[in-house]
Amino acid sequence: MFPESAGTAERRRENRTLISAEPNVFDRHTRESLGRLVNLSREGFLVVAHEPMMPPAVHEVRIVVVDDYGQLRTINATAELIWCRRSRFDESYGAGFQFSGLDPADEIIVQHLIQAL
Repeated sequence: MFPESAGTAERRRENRTLISAEPNVFDRHTRESLGRLVNLSREGFLVVAHEPMMPPAVHEVRIVVVDDYGQLRTINATAELIWCRRSRFDESYGAGFQFSGLDPADEIIVQHLIQAL
């Protein structure tokens, strides 16, 4: 979907799990949506956005997801925008984030979501 840039090597160590509900990822300070969450790993996540973002940038994010019991869970984290590229298929942009600050409770939620999907 999002082509590798010239000279950009794959750095991901964890497999990412696709998220079917695609919840919004919000900036915690501005409350603006950064885009829709597409996949998630213990190390980071992919967002599909309508506007390009300029890396490197650090964001305080909030992701609200539904767990396998139907309960809303909120993940608050610091995440660094590593890359952003335009889709080959439409007008959207893919943006790859790496967690740089994830509380232990939020890390448990992420791990649980990955295992449940």
